[in-house]
Amino acid sequence: MRELCDIIHHWEDAGKYSAYTVIKNHNKDVIEDWGRDHFVNRHRSELMKYVTEVNAVIDDLCSHQLLTRRQSTDLQAMTRPEDKMKHLLEIFQNQSESVKDQFYISLWRHNYKVINDLEKPDNRPRSAASSPGYGRTFKLIYL
Repeated sequence: MRELCDIIHHWEDAGKYSAYTVIKNHNKDVIEDWGRDHFVNRHRSELMKYVTEVNAVIDDLCSHQLLTRRQSTDLQAMTRPEDKMKHLLEIFQNQSESVKDQFYISLWRHNYKVINDLEKPDNRPRSAASSPGYGRTFKLIYL
């Protein structure tokens, strides 16, 4: 299924919808599991668009030994935060939930406002006066 998703990921929206419909008709449990997907997967496009403090995240992930020296070097060589986030998201896309949790925590530590805004019900970044989202208890446990 992961290999299929990796292939479908690169398709246009119409093709993705067709694949979704076929999977939904033949294996409803898979679609229900997608609904419980990890934060970093659910908010992939928003993270690429709004996360700006990427170098600090990369350093944090390296300190937790979640990135190799080569991955870190490649990421640091990129100039645009969007490119760095896209590459990070590709690295962590198929990792375990605990590894994705650490990635999430690193993102939250260095991009607090963006992550909290994405946790809100409408999932759109807001002004700096916004209140923390529902994930705060989880984050504090792991800090």
